[in-house]
Amino acid sequence: MMMAAAGCIFIAGCAAAGSNPGTAEQTIVVNGEVRHYSLHLPKSYRYRHGAMPLVILLHGHGSSGVKIERSTGMSDKADKETFIAAFPDGRGDPRGWQVFDDAAGNNSDVAFIGQLIDTLKKLYAVAPNRIYVVGHSNGGMMAYHLGVAMPEKLAGIGVSAALLGKNFAGGNRPTPVTLVAIHGKADNIVPYDGSDGDIPYHEGFLSAPASVEEFARRNGCDGALEKSRANGNVVEKIYSGCDNSSAVVFVTVNNLTHKWSGDRHGFGKVIDHGDLIATNEMWSVFKDHPKQ
Repeated sequence: MMMAAAGCIFIAGCAAAGSNPGTAEQTIVVNGEVRHYSLHLPKSYRYRHGAMPLVILLHGHGSSGVKIERSTGMSDKADKETFIAAFPDGRGDPRGWQVFDDAAGNNSDVAFIGQLIDTLKKLYAVAPNRIYVVGHSNGGMMAYHLGVAMPEKLAGIGVSAALLGKNFAGGNRPTPVTLVAIHGKADNIVPYDGSDGDIPYHEGFLSAPASVEEFARRNGCDGALEKSRANGNVVEKIYSGCDNSSAVVFVTVNNLTHKWSGDRHGFGKVIDHGDLIATNEMWSVFKDHPKQ
């Protein structure tokens, strides 16, 4: 028999709030619907030792929290760098994220991630000024949406192979949210230039460069410098003068297809695109940019 308590369904390997480090399957109820996620507490986690950053990682369309945790190595990074990591599941079959609000302005996934953040802040030692949402593909587009929808809650977002919806562009400059965006020029699923891939992206989304430029505008950045590495395969564009000590970093990987750069495929070591490890790249920016 299953017993529910404090946002956790007790099954094999499931941990209660504030308990031992490791990964646990948990649930919360959002607007009457049970939503699932995995939570990883780093090896050094002890509630009495102070608050830690939180990274929420959103999977791509048709994937799951468990799969993206394995392919990105985010739990290993959490152990090494001492942060809490959460891996939510989207809805539907196949699973995905509601990138745009419905006609009434409602969005079940914005509500889910907002409530997840509030729940984890109550149950665990989460630093409220160091909360980050990261996503790949459909999950990255959701991360963009969340960066627009809840700038007061998030210190930063990270997007892999994702574009910003055109309806989120323009308007006044809100509270700055740090952005790290990584996209491959060889991506034919979500094309770098915002042209048609698996869907007609040009109709509703900005290109990858234009998506980043919009966030730089939102953050009040002054300009940008480019530097290359890996024999020119990786080009990093770093914006300067952003408001409230926020950051905007755009990394282009010329030979990267529609993958998380440095994908481990669950095998514990990098299999693809060792020129850039997205997990490391994103965290290296996040750790130096808490919410001001």
